[in-house]
Amino acid sequence: MSNYFFDSYAIVEMMKANPAYERFRKERVYTTIANLAEVYYYSLRAAQVSSYRAMVMRLKPEFLQPSLADWEAAAQFKYENRDKRLSYVDCLGHSLAGKHGLTFLTGDAAFKGMRNVEHVK
Repeated sequence: MSNYFFDSYAIVEMMKANPAYERFRKERVYTTIANLAEVYYYSLRAAQVSSYRAMVMRLKPEFLQPSLADWEAAAQFKYENRDKRLSYVDCLGHSLAGKHGLTFLTGDAAFKGMRNVEHVK
């Protein structure tokens, strides 16, 4: 097994039981509270709060706690990729993944082809 940082997109796809994400079901889930807040917002919009709660219980995510330096690294990454219009939460996740030796798991097309990213649609 590898170690992955699950961005919000990846967590939503796990919640939706996307077959492309099946191979990640046994992985330890590293993420941030901000990512789960984005997933919760998605579940509110999709009227799937019970699915969200069940998914959180099943995945048992391990939360990485960002420091000010981590947020600054995320801002730097966002600035360097400003043409891609990345969110701060995504930039933070990518920065934390690199810091902790994790692969950034996402289906976000803006990250396709980037270093340290596994893009799964």
